[in-house]
This record gives sequence, structure tokens and C-alpha cells, in this order.
Amino acid sequence: MKKIKGISPEKIRLSSLTKELVIEYLNWLENERGCSIITRNQRLSSIHGFLRYVQKESPENLYERQRILGITSKKAPKTIVPYLTENELKILFQQPDIKTRQGRRYLVLLILLYDTASRIQE
Repeated sequence: MKKIKGISPEKIRLSSLTKELVIEYLNWLENERGCSIITRNQRLSSIHGFLRYVQKESPENLYERQRILGITSKKAPKTIVPYLTENELKILFQQPDIKTRQGRRYLVLLILLYDTASRIQE
């Protein structure tokens, strides 16, 4: 707001919050700041939550707040989760040396992680 509109944050009033201003902010997030659609939708969700609270506490300017609450989230592309093929799994499970106690332990851990659909982070 300060950089583009020349309004410092402490001078922003609820009455100056319009649908057009929120859409402009969301577009700025995506285009100028380079944020993803998911980040844009999170910011919009925060704005919606704040405005729902404001509606209960201060019902004036209800029409404009309803217009802002009517802004919908953008559809974000779904990420495709890569998976291992059957041959890749066989190769993976053949890596531990099952002749040693530690190798059998690693094999059991690999199978456990696979069977419980653990994520890489886990």
C-alpha cells in the first residue's frame, strides 16, 4: 500500500478496503512479488477470516465486505507425486546385504517405510 498507493499502513481504514483494492493486492502478490497461487490463496483466506470477524464486530459497510468475501481462490495445479516402479522397488530392496544383521535391519526398515507409505521427510 505504501509503495504503490502512497498510504502508510497505520493510515489504512476499513472504509478504504474495497474489492478492487484486494484484487489489486492479490495480483501484485502473484505478478510483482512472484508468489505462487497457493501463497495468494493463503493471503486471501487470511483476509476473508479477518473480514468475517470485522462483520460481527462492526456491521457498517457490510455490502463492500460481502463483495470482498465473494472473491474466490484460484485453482492451483496439482502436484504429481512420483512413485517407484516394480523393478525399481526390487533393485532398492536388493541393496542391503541380508547376510549381515545390519543388512537385514535395513531391509526391514525399507519394507516398513514402503508398506506404511512414509514420505521422504519421515
